[in-house]
Amino acid sequence: MKTLLEQIKEIYPNFKPPKCKLIGEDSNAFAIMGRVSYALKRAGYKKAVTLYISAAIKGDYTHLLAASMEVSK
Repeated sequence: MKTLLEQIKEIYPNFKPPKCKLIGEDSNAFAIMGRVSYALKRAGYKKAVTLYISAAIKGDYTHLLAASMEVSK
């Protein structure tokens, strides 16, 4: 099974995680997903948003944070 980052790099070979502040912000799961999704869209990775959301909701809160940190700086 491929990691989220590997899946994104298949679509965007030159993928560079966009900056997205997670520390010190609202820690609500939906707020985090919204912030990371917005950062991906702003960086031009619109197709990556779907992959990110799918991966983020597959597990618990810790899994969501791991997926969020994997695709953002």
